[in-house]
Amino acid sequence: MNNSLEVFGIDVKIDEIDVRTNSFFVDAHIFKVAVYNNTAIAKKIKIIESDYYTSKREQLVQDNFDNGYMKDEDILLSKSFKKTALVYFKSKLKKISIGDILTFNIELIEDGIKLNIDFKNVDNNWVIINLQSTKISIKKSALELQNYLESHIERLLAFEERLNVEIQNISVKVYNGNHSYIDIFSELHSIKGNTISKFIQIKYVLYDKNGSIMKVDYTSISPEKFFGFEVCREAIECENIEDIGKIRIYPQE
Repeated sequence: MNNSLEVFGIDVKIDEIDVRTNSFFVDAHIFKVAVYNNTAIAKKIKIIESDYYTSKREQLVQDNFDNGYMKDEDILLSKSFKKTALVYFKSKLKKISIGDILTFNIELIEDGIKLNIDFKNVDNNWVIINLQSTKISIKKSALELQNYLESHIERLLAFEERLNVEIQNISVKVYNGNHSYIDIFSELHSIKGNTISKFIQIKYVLYDKNGSIMKVDYTSISPEKFFGFEVCREAIECENIEDIGKIRIYPQE
């Protein structure tokens, strides 16, 4: 094995294997895998579905993760460990045999590393026989994304002057999960008196880092309800928030 888990500051062990056989759940083999963080800092990790290869070389897909254990993204505190539970239905994996291989897949998100760890059943002991590491893009935290987006907001001052308004106090809130979106907050101020004469739309245009348009949205401001300024909020769904290069905000009749 060319690489060592020690290089990445973690250790991974198949802690135990349960066999579930009862009338309430599907019969299954459950591999409980412990992930240890041996470093002095917390690590953000992501557990990815594993792969199983029988001694006859049949490749099986993991069915799910058992409830109550770590799955998807999680935080491992310094000098601690958590377990994940990989479920394989017995309808596919009928028995565990000598020579079977379980490939455990994990991402070290803030290190930008994905690990594929091959465990082989050798005399009923699961030993690591191979470790592959590949580089992945480092995901920014929600706060990092917010700071980036707020520093890449572009106003069109000529549009504001033409409509006698000013867009102020722009901020962005990022929700980067299964249903990713951003909240854009701002204030629309009148620069001549306390009213606006017509409906005004605040347009939000999201561009990627190559300058291509990703999304367009808007907030409408009614002259009947406007007095001096209006607080605006627009939630914009975006599957790939990290791809946003800039946000252009401008008013339009």
